[in-house]
Amino acid sequence: MSNIDLIKQRLNKLQSKSTGNFEKIDYSTLFWKPKLGKSVLRIVPRKANRDFPFVEVPFHQYNVFKKSVYSLSNFGEKDPVEQLVKELYTENTEESKELARKIKPRTKYYANVLIRGEESSGVRLWEFNKTTYEKLLGIMADDDFGDVTDIASGTDLTIEGYNDSIKIGKREVTYIAVNVTPKRNISPLAENADSVKNYLENQKDILDVYKKYSYEEIKNMLKTYLNPTDEADVPEVVEAVHEVEVAEPTEPEAPFDGGTPIAEYKPASSAPQPVKSAAAKFDELFEEDED
Repeated sequence: MSNIDLIKQRLNKLQSKSTGNFEKIDYSTLFWKPKLGKSVLRIVPRKANRDFPFVEVPFHQYNVFKKSVYSLSNFGEKDPVEQLVKELYTENTEESKELARKIKPRTKYYANVLIRGEESSGVRLWEFNKTTYEKLLGIMADDDFGDVTDIASGTDLTIEGYNDSIKIGKREVTYIAVNVTPKRNISPLAENADSVKNYLENQKDILDVYKKYSYEEIKNMLKTYLNPTDEADVPEVVEAVHEVEVAEPTEPEAPFDGGTPIAEYKPASSAPQPVKSAAAKFDELFEEDED
């Protein structure tokens, strides 16, 4: 084997290890985020559920795990963080409730959208906050508009992005907020049947974007967070870097549409400050799993 072959073999091995053998994803084409000014989009019926275009997905706090981690409740499974949160609220002390709020999963909201003028980019995922979600649901519940996602006679939406700010503790965070306005006229999703079929079929499910961690992996990551000096058996996983930062919200929840705080914003210190009994509470709750 030549030197160049050895080099290529080593490179392939390293790249395979760093990606965990998962499909490489171009996040800049997978997600859409609002910009300052106006964009026109169409909410596309979801392939997984044509009757409801939105999906609500609980994620574990990014400030806790430092990566995008689904709550296992998305898959109808027990989740160790949610189990501990329940126990902490049952304890009903200020310290336990503070920790519960810090580690409790937060829900993100998504829709599949087609951006007018950018149809060649196909259907992309739009992540938005609770305020925007309520706006969208309000429009869809209004009889004057009907089903805005209807492929033959739906309604495009004008999304106007503008700078807004919110105080998080002593810090003021600037972000892009949005106004949502339905168009006056109805329109088809696309001009031909082939394009419609393409938009309905070629979609990425948000639950397929990131790795699904096992119960044991999440439990070990939680154990490490609660007791950083205790080296839990946490596998090394390198997650793809987002060009579009849609899954790394700050804590507490800020109203980011697309999860894009300004570059100047620096999140609070990530060093965990758990209550003194947190690790003991963890051991007590999961001691049966250790047997």
